[in-house]
Amino acid sequence: KNLCVHVAGVKLQTMREEYEKFFRLAKENNHSIFLVQVKQVQRDVLRLIGSDEEVTIPEEEKLVASNNSVLKTFCFRKAYISFMFRSYDDAKEYVSKFFDCHENAWASLVVSHIYNALYTGLISFWVARKSRDA
Repeated sequence: KNLCVHVAGVKLQTMREEYEKFFRLAKENNHSIFLVQVKQVQRDVLRLIGSDEEVTIPEEEKLVASNNSVLKTFCFRKAYISFMFRSYDDAKEYVSKFFDCHENAWASLVVSHIYNALYTGLISFWVARKSRDA
């Protein structure tokens, strides 16, 4: 239910608070991969709210580079936020990267397959329409 609210862009301040709780729990329990994925979503929520607050953790760069599942989440989040801000060329690039690592990654609780299908489909529709109009 919470993920649906986030994807719809409703109650972003509530999502911000919830993800701060998730972050604290992941950090307390040393769940680095989940911690990085939570931070990726939290970064998107802050951007959608209009905050310029920077969210970084030291483990993120290393995990994105070394773990295909974290990379998959990273690419999806980048495609999602690019799509939401109408940066369609960036969205297209990140969806391509998402599909490149999709087959070699385990399923993620943060990136549900149905949301992946929805947004990658929307971005693909835009690319097809743009290609047809060109």
